[in-house]
Formats: sequence, structure tokens, C-alpha cells
Amino acid sequence: MNYDNRNYRKHSKRSNALIEKSLSDNGAGRSITLDSEENIICGNGVYKAAAKLKREKQK
Repeated sequence: MNYDNRNYRKHSKRSNALIEKSLSDNGAGRSITLDSEENIICGNGVYKAAAKLKREKQK
């Protein structure tokens, strides 16, 4: 999967922290949408937060 370089929604540090907390507390509650070239077109923040949580869990 690739991040959408044209994604206009930039999450703040606070927003990212809230997404991480939600994923940690509740698990994934929404999907990530990809285009035909496997670019993320919906869910960039969720993907980024999930990847960070996975890295932290592996430590």
C-alpha cells in the first residue's frame, strides 16, 4: 500500500493520537480504501496509526 500524495487532509499530532487511541481501545472500526494501483484513497490516518501501533508492539 502507498500513501496518497494528493491527500489534502493532514492530521495534527492530536488527531493522530486520537486515532491511535481509538485503534488501541476498540480495534479497527472502518476500512481503508485503495485504488487500482494500491494507493490509499481513504484511511491514510488510520493506516499510519495502525502501522505505528504495530511497530510499538513489536518492540
